[in-house]
Amino acid sequence: MRNILIYLGVIFILGACSTTKSAKEAEGKVASVEQIAKNNFGDGFKINYNKSKRFAAITKKIDTEPYQLKIMVYDTKAAKILWGKKALKGKADWISRNELQVSYVTKENKRNIQIFNAKTKQVSYK
Repeated sequence: MRNILIYLGVIFILGACSTTKSAKEAEGKVASVEQIAKNNFGDGFKINYNKSKRFAAITKKIDTEPYQLKIMVYDTKAAKILWGKKALKGKADWISRNELQVSYVTKENKRNIQIFNAKTKQVSYK
């Protein structure tokens, strides 16, 4: 019985010393928003935070004819990507604490507006 308790103690100690950590455990070492943006977009990106800095809209214009805008919404608290989109002749702006408005042109050359709610992760159209 005593040997079993010793083995269990050793297993718990080794488990606690494990090198694999979740994103939450290694929060101080989690990649910054800039690193995430660089990994996904390379150079030439812009980061636009909402008022509380909880969410970041990372954008990059692709110089093609007509140009496209690549958009990614990142949750800085949970350290994860929430949403992404490519928008033809697009523009992205925070219109409220949780809502990102994306204006773009459709393939039929019609102007369209899409709103992404970062809190509910829902998309709506105007």
